[in-house]
Amino acid sequence: MAAVIRENIGNVKNKLDPYLHSEQIDSYLKPVEEKIRLERSLIVLGLFPIVIIYMIFGGCNDFVCNFIGILYPICASLSIVKSPETNYAKEKELLIYWIVYSSLISIEYIGYNQFHALRIYWLVKLIFLIWFINYGAAKAKKLLEIVALVRLYQKELEQEENEEKDNKLKRAKRIEEEMMAEYEESSKASIVGVTFADEDMILMSNALKKLDDLATIKLVSMSLGDVGMQYVAEGLRNNTTLVEISFSNTELGSESVRILAQVLGNKTALTTLVLRENNIEGDGIQHLTLTTLEIGNIDIGEEGIRHLADALKTNNTITTLDLGLNKIKDEGAGYLGAALRDNKTLDKLDLGSCEIEAEGARLLGNELRNNKSLTSLKLSGNSIKDEGVQHLLNALENNIILNDLDLAWTEFGEDGTKAIDAYMEKTGCSVFKGF
Repeated sequence: MAAVIRENIGNVKNKLDPYLHSEQIDSYLKPVEEKIRLERSLIVLGLFPIVIIYMIFGGCNDFVCNFIGILYPICASLSIVKSPETNYAKEKELLIYWIVYSSLISIEYIGYNQFHALRIYWLVKLIFLIWFINYGAAKAKKLLEIVALVRLYQKELEQEENEEKDNKLKRAKRIEEEMMAEYEESSKASIVGVTFADEDMILMSNALKKLDDLATIKLVSMSLGDVGMQYVAEGLRNNTTLVEISFSNTELGSESVRILAQVLGNKTALTTLVLRENNIEGDGIQHLTLTTLEIGNIDIGEEGIRHLADALKTNNTITTLDLGLNKIKDEGAGYLGAALRDNKTLDKLDLGSCEIEAEGARLLGNELRNNKSLTSLKLSGNSIKDEGVQHLLNALENNIILNDLDLAWTEFGEDGTKAIDAYMEKTGCSVFKGF
């Protein structure tokens, strides 16, 4: 037990010695050490319990606490003042200490009676001041430096945001100027590959309102979405001259088409609508009068194809329909075939890569058997195989209007090839079989 105590005392002495031999207090402790003939660390250790008891129960303990609290900082401050070299780090630490010390004095003055009623307060304060002058001030300085860096970073972020806003505004104005220039030259307006914020959309909407005789608008490969479509539709609300709209790859949904159809209605001469690579389900398209409808890769789905088929039954203007890269499948092919059975205007139909198989090819062929308008049919990239090719060609062999058929990459084999060759020889129709 005694060995453990001696070891602990030795550890404390080793930690105290560097501090007790520092330049600032060496001149005070050295005469005492020589007079008493006792190590200064042992003198300090012996005084610890006396100081603790005195700081709790002794008179004038507040004065002693404050005096000890300023003794070393005053010495350190005087040393810095006398030194010809500048130590900014130490100066900052001492300044922080004096700020904390003076703040505590001010608070104690206001609550003098309350602090004196807490007997342990002056001991706690003394311990805190000793810790703070040795470690706390340095930590506080680092904390303040971190806070300053954070504020600087925030300021830089704000500057970047402001610059970005200014750049967006300049870009929007530039785009508006380009739109106006293109419009004045050709009655067209085009924006490609641009990301717009809401304020940019407002500027674009206001610009569209100025284009009275706009015939073609192309907004391609940009984040338009349903919200952006509202701004665009508002800009086109009074337009009666549009004949072509292209909104490919603009993140549109069914709501966008509904908004567009609602605003334009039958007020325009719109003949071409390109909505490729969007997420539209088909409803809303039936409200527009068109000759060319390109809605490839819009994830139209079964419900959407039914909506479209219903619209096509009464449509007497459409000549080109592009539905490539949609999941139409066999049932959807049947819906389309039924809708186009008696159609007298559709000239070109693209159903490439629509996941149609043999049954879908059979249904489509049966419905188009007597169609009197279709001249071009594209079914490339579907898995109709030999069976589907044979069903389709048997149904179409008496159709004298069709002259261009694309069956490339439809997974047919030898039987399919024979059926195609026989069909071409009999009808004179051109069939593309792939490379």
